[in-house]
Amino acid sequence: MIITSILGILAIISIPNYVKSRDNAQRATCIRNLKVIEHAVQEWAFLERKQGDAPYSFVDPKLLGFFRGSRLPVCPGGGIYLPAARVDGVPSCDQDGHTL
Repeated sequence: MIITSILGILAIISIPNYVKSRDNAQRATCIRNLKVIEHAVQEWAFLERKQGDAPYSFVDPKLLGFFRGSRLPVCPGGGIYLPAARVDGVPSCDQDGHTL
């Protein structure tokens, strides 16, 4: 009985910390992915001689060639990556707190 109550107290203390740590790790990974996307867009724009105000899309096969496996990274928090309106913009994720 005492052991069960001690385990219950430990679970009450540890579960919120686990959830917070997981959310922080997902946010950090998402931000790293956004940096990878931003660098890939900049490299693609340089090689394709695009100006800073040129639009781009994540479905462009030449741009996707700059990513591993020609696929856009995936947000670990379940968010969707959105391109900026222009090459000199910053890509974003639709999850709260997942911003550059």
